[in-house]
Amino acid sequence: MINHTKEEIIEYGQSSLSELEDCLQPNKAVLYTWADPTGSRKLKWRCGNRIEEIAPKEDKMEILSVDPRKAVYLMSFYEGLQRIVLITEDENVFKLTYESVKAELAEQEIILSLQDVGISLVNNFTRQEVSYIGITSSDVVWETKPKKKSRWRPMSVKQIEKLEQEFRDYCDTSPSENKIVELDSNVCLTPNGMNMKIQQPNEIPIRRNYLPALKVEYSSSAHQKSFRIQIYRIQIQNQIPGAIFPFVFYPIKPPKSITLDSAPKPFTDVSIVMRTAGHSQISHVKYFKVLIQEMDLRLDLGFLYAVVEFFTHTDVPSDQELQLFKKDVESLQEELMSVSSMDTSQISLYEYFHISPIKVFLFHIID
Repeated sequence: MINHTKEEIIEYGQSSLSELEDCLQPNKAVLYTWADPTGSRKLKWRCGNRIEEIAPKEDKMEILSVDPRKAVYLMSFYEGLQRIVLITEDENVFKLTYESVKAELAEQEIILSLQDVGISLVNNFTRQEVSYIGITSSDVVWETKPKKKSRWRPMSVKQIEKLEQEFRDYCDTSPSENKIVELDSNVCLTPNGMNMKIQQPNEIPIRRNYLPALKVEYSSSAHQKSFRIQIYRIQIQNQIPGAIFPFVFYPIKPPKSITLDSAPKPFTDVSIVMRTAGHSQISHVKYFKVLIQEMDLRLDLGFLYAVVEFFTHTDVPSDQELQLFKKDVESLQEELMSVSSMDTSQISLYEYFHISPIKVFLFHIID
């Protein structure tokens, strides 16, 4: 906690305690930890007539009046693994801190979009195709682009089905003029599929499109990087003759009662936002979210053996087999404390971390 004021004395303490624990003099700083680890994890402070509480996971950038004639700037942000609470009267300090912490517009943006991807795994030694992995795009989707938003947004599945059926019936008549379709609102269809729009209650552009099989987005700015990977649908096929399960892995469509009122979603959606502000070398991940839809996994030993052979088929000289075996035994006998003490991997701080519940239907044939 930093008191960057000329005259103000700041009293502070844990919010669950009956009284504030200590005070911080002007132009002083102090390291603080919870007096009662089992109590409320909020820091309570008082400056003049102002009393506030700050949560450890909460970023704040505010201007607060401590009395009728004076105001201070409150900033709460991360520097490495340390949460810093800075109270200052200097507007320049506030602006510099705010610029390094706030969400920024991207200075560089890269988008990779692929319609369909196919990968065939072939074992060159046995001359046999083991598996085929297909990543495919969606069926036709209808998208809208409201004026206040810059991106196209898919409509709900129910609206897409109705609009697509109307558009196909319209195209079957070899049209030469526009057509108004009455759905939830009036929609204007055109013969060439261009400049289509919703007319009521507000005029909104629409288009007929599809969601790509694989989409990778990367954007960066002075203090922030973001990644997003979307896989719409992936299917793994067993290409071994006489396979028990021809389809090893594929997503399961949710019930229509769930999907009708929502937009089509990809099978996998991974979003990561990283901050590089401050002088710390610690990796700061502000946002990490993984969404995975329901899936079906069907395995038999024949397919598993073929996959293992595909990835591990290497000729190891006989004189090296014993050395490699001894290394494996030594790694098993090594104590956990000695391993962790030699660990030099980078420390990461995650502010928001979420992985959706994963539901898998597993069928495994041993014999």
